[in-house]
Amino acid sequence: MQRTLRKAQRLAHLLDNAFRIPGTRWRIGWDSLIGLVPGVGDAVTGAVALWIVLEARRLGAPRVRRHVCYGTCSSMLRAGLFR
Repeated sequence: MQRTLRKAQRLAHLLDNAFRIPGTRWRIGWDSLIGLVPGVGDAVTGAVALWIVLEARRLGAPRVRRHVCYGTCSSMLRAGLFR
């Protein structure tokens, strides 16, 4: 359980805060960089986010269906599947 939690936290850090923008206090992650690739970037980050939510459910987090639905809809909107 602790190993899965650490892996999810490490992945969340990489997606959100992996790099510092030089000369600022701002941090960006792989999610921002991968998101620059139209369609593919959104699919990749959506899949990673889905994995994090499913692991949270496996560890006992409640209300996962709602998070999966929001994440799926968000990924599809960003990928341009709803137009």
